[in-house]
Amino acid sequence: MSIAVLRLIGFILGIFLITLAVSMVIPMFTLMVYDRSDDLSAFLWSSLITFVCGLALIVRGRPEVAQLRPRDMYLLTTASWVVVCAFAALPMVLIHHISYTDAFFETMSGITTTGSTILTGLDTASPGLLIWRSMLHWLGGIGFIGMAVAILPLLRVGGMRLFQTESSDWSEKV
Repeated sequence: MSIAVLRLIGFILGIFLITLAVSMVIPMFTLMVYDRSDDLSAFLWSSLITFVCGLALIVRGRPEVAQLRPRDMYLLTTASWVVVCAFAALPMVLIHHISYTDAFFETMSGITTTGSTILTGLDTASPGLLIWRSMLHWLGGIGFIGMAVAILPLLRVGGMRLFQTESSDWSEKV
């Protein structure tokens, strides 16, 4: 695997992280509406950390000569799920004070739209945490596939091939 391919994968992961950081603004607005400013700093810091890491990945720019092969697309798919879940877990650790492992499980459950949860007491949970959990399910359900199909062709990367790596349907349908 060449350095140009790794740079392109990092560039795409950076776009995903910046999108995740921007999406953390919605729980911040929710917390302000419900006047729960005590949890606002958790989303602010998580968003800032995620945005800076995403920016660090895209600051060098997209390499011009990189072409992703099918095995590179599998790496991109796996890396995007793991990296996005790693950063999406930050607000849960800071708000709910659970272990990072449990927060990672919760976010992976949301991003993969599994629906499993390890959190208890969700009836009294922070509105920001509840909207964040809901957004993770939405991002996992339609957001990543839609973003991959919409953004990757602009980067001259086959978005349909990435969709095929995430799809369980192996038929020849178009």
